[in-house]
Amino acid sequence: MTDIPISAHDLFWSKVQQGETDQCWLWMGHIGSGGYGRHKAKPFATTLAHRIAYLLAQGSIPFGLLVCHKCDNPACCNPAHLFIGTSRDNSQDALRKGRLRVPCGEEHACAKLSRMNVLEIQSLPELPAIVLAARFGVSRATIYAIRNKLRWRSVRDEEAE
Repeated sequence: MTDIPISAHDLFWSKVQQGETDQCWLWMGHIGSGGYGRHKAKPFATTLAHRIAYLLAQGSIPFGLLVCHKCDNPACCNPAHLFIGTSRDNSQDALRKGRLRVPCGEEHACAKLSRMNVLEIQSLPELPAIVLAARFGVSRATIYAIRNKLRWRSVRDEEAE
């Protein structure tokens, strides 16, 4: 018996657990970081499986755009669950669905102040902003924004309760 070569198209879809069009079609091959399927489509480099699924179903992905998931399942390859969008579209979609939380206050990676620092700044209205700015290593504008409740609103909200 001779082996019949399998096409790249058929090989790809053989690694997808297909179901109804409203269901997620899960990638059964290699799963990389973030839960995304990864597929080596020779002679090309390893590619995200959902991008290949979109290419096979739609024919092209405009340069610079992402293939995003309506279903929020990174292993899903169902073309009905995929859409084209910018990085901003993808982030806004995640934010709307509650999957993206923007860190604020001392949780933010660039935060120089802690909640306790902010409370101290608010409790010292008599000290000049330049003195507090030097003490905490921030600008006078930051001190002004904290004192006028333009920044660190979460601390202000906690204290008001």
